[in-house]
Amino acid sequence: MKVLRRASGPEGMPGVTPHMGYGQVRTAARRLLPGVRYRRHVLRRYSPTWTKPA
Repeated sequence: MKVLRRASGPEGMPGVTPHMGYGQVRTAARRLLPGVRYRRHVLRRYSPTWTKPA
């Protein structure tokens, strides 16, 4: 999206390259938290939701 608009981030805002991709995070969460669900949001954000089994 930024490329199309030729926009850049705010001045002085640090940028960090993620250590894990979305798929890697999802795989790790599924391994650690069986039954976890994901919701994707705007700007590559996501929310994992997990309910503790009874």
